[in-house]
Amino acid sequence: MKRITTILTTLLTIMCTTPTAAQGMSDSIARNPLDNLVIRAAVKESMFPEERVYLHFDNTAYYLGETMWFKAYVFSGEKNEPTNTSRVLYVELVAPEGYVIQTKKYKIENDGTCHGEYELNPLLLSGYYEIRAYTRYMLNRGKDAVFSRVFPVFDKVIADNWDFMNMLDRRRSFVVYDDKGKSAIGLERDAKKVESSLPAVDLKFYPEGGHLVEGIESNIAFELFGKDGINSNKEITILANGEAIMRVKPDFMGMGTFGLTPKKGVEYTAEVANGKSVACFKLPKTEDEGVVVEVEDFPQAVGITISHNIGGGNELGCAVLYRGAVKFYERFHATDSTMFFFIDKSTLPEGVNRAVVFLNDSIPFAERMFFVTRDSLLLGDNETAKLKVTTQGKSLDGTPLKPNARIPLTIEREDGKPIENGSFSLSVTDALYLGTEQHVHIHAARFRGKRLHTRCRTIFRPGEYKPHKRTRPYNDDTRLDLIRLEQAQPSRSKT
Repeated sequence: MKRITTILTTLLTIMCTTPTAAQGMSDSIARNPLDNLVIRAAVKESMFPEERVYLHFDNTAYYLGETMWFKAYVFSGEKNEPTNTSRVLYVELVAPEGYVIQTKKYKIENDGTCHGEYELNPLLLSGYYEIRAYTRYMLNRGKDAVFSRVFPVFDKVIADNWDFMNMLDRRRSFVVYDDKGKSAIGLERDAKKVESSLPAVDLKFYPEGGHLVEGIESNIAFELFGKDGINSNKEITILANGEAIMRVKPDFMGMGTFGLTPKKGVEYTAEVANGKSVACFKLPKTEDEGVVVEVEDFPQAVGITISHNIGGGNELGCAVLYRGAVKFYERFHATDSTMFFFIDKSTLPEGVNRAVVFLNDSIPFAERMFFVTRDSLLLGDNETAKLKVTTQGKSLDGTPLKPNARIPLTIEREDGKPIENGSFSLSVTDALYLGTEQHVHIHAARFRGKRLHTRCRTIFRPGEYKPHKRTRPYNDDTRLDLIRLEQAQPSRSKT
């Protein structure tokens, strides 16, 4: 009965979200196909809320022979409440080569938590190891729903020399075959170096909204990789039918954007200097008909511009979704080639939102993800409280510590309110931090969305993608927006 009441409440909320939506559905819910699409999305979220997992580890890097301790938090739904769906969490230790070394199962308690550990066998080879965590229910949403984090694991410490951080070059552990199919070398540390098969230069393009459309200006994000998959900052030349029209350079870690208005019958390519040669890449194909979605961030609002060249007899719908829940919905006729929506940020949840454009009763025609941040850790909103940790009334920063000494800690809310019942975990590491730059805490993991992390961002500097109060203003989400632009399926073709 409770589940039925929740679904009915969701339906009523959608019907009253905007005047257009309410007017379209007041006569007959089944009369407008676009309204039905939005209703189905809301009902699906109510009946099958999205589960997410976050693992809090005791360190950011490890040595062979150490134990990797963690506590898991499993939450679901729009409000990130402890899950009441799954009761078993699967945690995998994955080798750098990609195979699963071990899978463990843990019981999820009523508060949505569990804890466990992995012993890093000294007989393993050092390298970058991955921890994956998921419930069976999460697998219904695909592999992107799985929690993933990569750790550097160094060779075993020798003679208590903890400054010794040696890691095996994993390229030496490949099995190499000769022309007759015989194995030439195996998993030997002193084997000769095998050159990587990765291309020296690779370039990927991500048009805003997912497509390039003839005659409509598009914002195109790109990511440039150099040797062995490392981001590159080389200059890129954009050509139209072989003639250079602009030159662009990455803004940060090989990523950047540029604007382009595609023309009919023109082939667009890009060139990147690769030593003495030039690497050539094709831009995504230009569509004759389509939709371009542009998102602009304002201090108190989000602006969504929809441009298209679809015939005037169609009707389009724009919806903003947050983990499946509908936060904004509006219909408009295709006779308006450009539509602009101004959405108050206070009506949107903090985190990754999706602007989706529907055409008639079809599947989404274009999509653009964007990030809403109100810095609730500093504002102290109703859902988040910032904690203050002190020792004997003093800040921990700069407090001298003796080896193996006991440290009394006092944990309280900065706003002075009492701490309510909850589940907590604490990790303490040496000040000589191992330097993996893994600063993804549970607050960021809850709100950033399941698809923010990528292969490179896992290993490199994830903290750089969220503005820091000491380095950049909080309304500067340029770097984070570059990741959002890249979440479309890569559109790339090398000539």
